[in-house]
Amino acid sequence: MDDLDRKILSLLAKNARMPVKEIAEQVALTSPAVSSRIHKLETDGIISGYTVVLNRPADRVYVDAAVLPRHRCLHLPHQGQLRQHASAGAPDPAVPEAGHHQHPDHPFYSGQPW
Repeated sequence: MDDLDRKILSLLAKNARMPVKEIAEQVALTSPAVSSRIHKLETDGIISGYTVVLNRPADRVYVDAAVLPRHRCLHLPHQGQLRQHASAGAPDPAVPEAGHHQHPDHPFYSGQPW
């Protein structure tokens, strides 16, 4: 990597959608030469991708949420036994009822279900 590659990287870091023609003008190379350098930077892994930065419009409401999953390991019955429970209409004792609950040991426990 030389100084021209660094200049190309600097320009792409500022605007990843900058046209190759504009980059070529700024680094005093031809467009095919810049395209070739960009392709080499990509294949060498120096450029691993391009991103989009989104701005949130001010006229919308956004909710940031922290999701703290809790899970329990279950021993589920054999598939045939599960069919027997389902066909009998009986609740399966191995599958707990789903709900939204906080564990008392959780730091945000309020004592009330969600």
